[in-house]
Amino acid sequence: MIKDILMILSGLAGGYIFILIRNVIVKKIKAKIIPATEPCVETKPEECFSWQKFLKGMTTIKTKVGWAKDLHDIFNLRKLIIVGVILGVIWGYGYYKGHINQPVQLLIDEAVEFTIPVPKSDLALYKAKHSTELKWINTVTGKVIGKVKVSDIPELAKKLKPYGFTFEPVGVLGYGVSNADNSAEVGIGIRWIKYFRWVADICATNKGVYPLGVSYKLSDSSAVGLSVGTGYKLNERGFFERFMLKYSFKF
Repeated sequence: MIKDILMILSGLAGGYIFILIRNVIVKKIKAKIIPATEPCVETKPEECFSWQKFLKGMTTIKTKVGWAKDLHDIFNLRKLIIVGVILGVIWGYGYYKGHINQPVQLLIDEAVEFTIPVPKSDLALYKAKHSTELKWINTVTGKVIGKVKVSDIPELAKKLKPYGFTFEPVGVLGYGVSNADNSAEVGIGIRWIKYFRWVADICATNKGVYPLGVSYKLSDSSAVGLSVGTGYKLNERGFFERFMLKYSFKF
């Protein structure tokens, strides 16, 4: 139960971190590409609470302004992103739990029978003839204890986990842009959060250091994405003065 709660919380935390990283990257790239404009200052008088306005707003149906405000409050992009993250976490949890409780199926000739003892244990992995299922047996009594599930194999369970913290060293090939230099670069990085096919990463190259990065996985190994960071040259040593379009791959 505790593991399930931690998994859901890690998914919510990961989704929130992705939103923050994505917002920072988009904001920094827009600042580089789109010229800065004067900030728009809008002042509104403070609105006092009124029971009459409250009851009118709750009971009046034929008002275009009221419907527009309600639709804006419910379907604005920020709320849709939050709802999307929550629904994604719930769906991913259900998908994960459904798959890790499935029996392990072997793509081996059904006529083959074998037993693999577990070291320092009375248990063994057993595949019977004319079956594709892997089972646990007691080597002393010969009794079948149960089917081997995906959750019994940590490597498979980890691979099926849709989100959470991870540690994947990667190589990086990219093209960086800053006020001082636009050029190709190479380096290494670490993927530290995954959210379905999205990953957050940290990179260091021959041109700079990128503490914030988001990539989309094209395969189990490769991904493409964007990073923001600081370059080594004098004119790009400010806070996130360089960004990079990158391709990364697992070692």
